[in-house]
Amino acid sequence: MTSPRQQWNQICNDYLAKVKDALRHAAEHERQQILDEVTFHLEKRFEELNPDEQTWENMQNIITDLGPVEDYAALLEEKSTSKEIKRNKTIAF
Repeated sequence: MTSPRQQWNQICNDYLAKVKDALRHAAEHERQQILDEVTFHLEKRFEELNPDEQTWENMQNIITDLGPVEDYAALLEEKSTSKEIKRNKTIAF
């Protein structure tokens, strides 16, 4: 039988692998920073669960709350676009 921690580790590893894949075009340091932050939030949320709340359903709710992995790549693209706009404004002046 799989313990809740083992089940959670598998769910996290699957989610983080998908995040990493979604960020495959990002610079290594950006990708690692995001993965570290996501890992921190995942672990924090799991640790907030009481042992009797460490169910598959609650684990899935945590993943759902963090959102689709594609959102991380979109946020990174928005950040990059914002930097490009600022750089172009600086050059124009």
